[in-house]
Amino acid sequence: MDYQKLAKDIIANVGGRENVSSLTHCITRLRFSLKDASKFNNEAVKALDGVVGVVVKGGQHQVVIGNEVANVYKAVMALSEFSDDANQADKKPEKAQKASGNGEKKKFSLNTVFDAIAGLFTPILPVLTAAGMIQAILILLKTFNIVDPTGSTYGVFNNIANAGFYFLPVFVQI
Repeated sequence: MDYQKLAKDIIANVGGRENVSSLTHCITRLRFSLKDASKFNNEAVKALDGVVGVVVKGGQHQVVIGNEVANVYKAVMALSEFSDDANQADKKPEKAQKASGNGEKKKFSLNTVFDAIAGLFTPILPVLTAAGMIQAILILLKTFNIVDPTGSTYGVFNNIANAGFYFLPVFVQI
């Protein structure tokens, strides 16, 4: 897959770099917050080689890439000259205007709360999934008497599984 070409085509079909107020990604999707949603060419993005689909939800335009999303994200960031700090810079003047009373207040909605929770937990999903899977396997091994729950093997794997939940507050802050 040519990440540079795909990134260039995606940027062109979301209305250009100047139309993007923020860009993030999750496990399978590029998540664009756009200044003018009418500039987003839904059909053209869907037709791109390497794009699985497009989802418009909660004010975000999500381009579903799949497992290669991290590589495409890096290419988009490089081509559009975003940096992770510059990506958030577009939001800072808005906050300053709102604080000074020159801008509109953002309306509170349940979607805003769910977006915040999803944004918080999306990066730590692999840790939670791995810890849960190890605990499930340990329960099965213990249930079928394959491993001794008082043995050192069980203890080591139990500690590994519990570490994901024990250090959860650290992962949330990162």
